[in-house]
Amino acid sequence: MLRPPNCVTILEMSGHLLPLGPATWLMAATFAVAGCNETPSGAATASSNPDQILIEREKARAALTSQPRASPSSVPPAASSAPQTAKPARPAAGPDVLALLDGLGPGDRLGPAEVAFVSPVAHGTFDVELKSGATRGALFVGMREGGPAPAASSDRYAVYYWNRNTAERMSVESLQAACSALAERLRRTEARVPVPSGMTGFTVDASMRPSR
Repeated sequence: MLRPPNCVTILEMSGHLLPLGPATWLMAATFAVAGCNETPSGAATASSNPDQILIEREKARAALTSQPRASPSSVPPAASSAPQTAKPARPAAGPDVLALLDGLGPGDRLGPAEVAFVSPVAHGTFDVELKSGATRGALFVGMREGGPAPAASSDRYAVYYWNRNTAERMSVESLQAACSALAERLRRTEARVPVPSGMTGFTVDASMRPSR
């Protein structure tokens, strides 16, 4: 069946071709309006339903955003070609120093403090590092040969203490008590244990060794 022209064409035709009277004009106008309101064959287009446009647009947007994306954090880092080197551990005391200390080592009590580390002999002395709660301090032991008066001593050995000038430094009273406890231990071993290799009396080098 032939479709009528659109309303604009019909009305133009009505105005130019049918100027015969009000009745004829009315019939032409009615036919034009009917042609404008007639829906084309097939399903209605999206433009005839604004709500449907929004629904379809949201569906498309959801489909796009639901696709997984690789985030920077999910990308594995590239393997580093540079080898990772661990910080070398400090050398600890050898058998000669441990024998002189009668086995004293990290975790043992020494007066009011706990032993944290015992060093080997360097610059003529060895260190006994201490900790007590958040505070830190250390003793060092040399031969009893000249030098300033030690905090404590045995027949052969002099015991000194040193303290870092920080908020974590141990109290002088605690360090002196630890010196006395260490000197007492040395008195029990010095007669039967040889002097550790390299030990000397107090020197400036001993008081300025790198660990201090």
